[in-house]
Amino acid sequence: MRHWARGTAFFVSSPRRHVWRDAFTRHRWRTAAASIAGYAAGSGRPPTLATWICGVTELRTATLTLLNGGAVDHERTDPKDVTFLMPRGSEPYVWTARRTATNTFVGWFCLFPETETLAEIGYRLRREDWGQGLASEGAMALVNWGFANAGYDKVIACTMAVNHGSRRAMEKIGMRHVRTEFPDFPTRIPGTEEGEVWYELLRSEWRGQNR
Repeated sequence: MRHWARGTAFFVSSPRRHVWRDAFTRHRWRTAAASIAGYAAGSGRPPTLATWICGVTELRTATLTLLNGGAVDHERTDPKDVTFLMPRGSEPYVWTARRTATNTFVGWFCLFPETETLAEIGYRLRREDWGQGLASEGAMALVNWGFANAGYDKVIACTMAVNHGSRRAMEKIGMRHVRTEFPDFPTRIPGTEEGEVWYELLRSEWRGQNR
């Protein structure tokens, strides 16, 4: 994700993305709103769910309820993670995650639209919820929705090469490693010297997995 901060948490993204780009986000969604308004006025292309991702408010998995626009429970967030910027939960492409059985906040997921056919997935979970399969469970729900309903042809993800937990979660949902990059990180943290890895999943690959 181009604008999430990230540290050593179990989280898909890169340390170079350490500014919450509100201006960029507002521009992206003003553009989407303009396309919808133009279509309604009789001009332009018909909007897709990939353009206006608010078309779904809730997704459910075996364990989790993912709510688009749900509040982030900062009281249940590890203080160590507060260093890294967090979403408010109201962003159109962010889903907060809670255990369905107890309504306990476990973290958040996002499916950020890069274009109408390309999205980047990311997530952050509370540390005490790591290692329970929740990252791949929630990510799979968003990937399924993205391909089945939002019109995406490709979903991508990025993390540090040393972030083996996130890499396992991506591989578990069928994503494959496509490249490793060695960017000039503005903020050096342990592991950046090994670079960042990019994963992707194509619609055709996803369809084959779900036959």
